[in-house]
Amino acid sequence: MLQILQTRHIENYSDIINKLGIESDTVSVSEATEQDKVTGFGVYYIDFDKMSVVIRYAKYDSLMLADGIYRSILFLAMMKGIEKAEFVLDDEKLSGDVKKLHLADENMKIESISEMLDGCKNCKNA
Repeated sequence: MLQILQTRHIENYSDIINKLGIESDTVSVSEATEQDKVTGFGVYYIDFDKMSVVIRYAKYDSLMLADGIYRSILFLAMMKGIEKAEFVLDDEKLSGDVKKLHLADENMKIESISEMLDGCKNCKNA
């Protein structure tokens, strides 16, 4: 069964976090696991000055898994009272996938996470 949860073992991602230049005390990682095997993950942090979640990196093997990882991160941020999000991805493929999934505007930002996630209720009717 697929699960996407915030990892307790952030040290496993220290190389990636260092390459991204994120301060380790502000960063979080959500892992997708299936039968105790990590199948993907997303690296992000909360920018409290902007009250925004900033998604910096993700690794996955399918667009469906990418959607789950990104939405899980957005949901966690929303549960913490954060309504804005920004994708700051250095990889064109990752940015392209965010656009394919219609998760953000043309500037790779979300002004209201709750509205964006609420809009998903109508996806099956579209």
